[in-house]
Amino acid sequence: MKLAALMAALFAVFALVGFAPASVETPTAVVTGKVLVCNAPGHCLTRVFRVVAVDRAGHVVAQESTSGTANVYRLHVAAGRYALVATSHGLRCRGSALAIAHRTVNANITCLVP
Repeated sequence: MKLAALMAALFAVFALVGFAPASVETPTAVVTGKVLVCNAPGHCLTRVFRVVAVDRAGHVVAQESTSGTANVYRLHVAAGRYALVATSHGLRCRGSALAIAHRTVNANITCLVP
């Protein structure tokens, strides 16, 4: 009972001050794609990558390793704009995606290597 009274008092204070506790957005969007490592047009290599989605605040919000010979990944995120970073054995590649709620968007990441 004391906890309920304390929570009610805290929410009343938040309402008076003009802010609410931070809420966590539920991932409703999907960013999918593949990581392409190419050393010539049409000649791409296969390797396992760790792909992360980074929000505007710099927080990693989703991560997954690529799978299969096509290096595919699938990230579940909240709607918004994300930087995508794929890393593998010292190789670091970047991309970006605009995730839309209740949709799947494609965002391939291409790494050009000599």
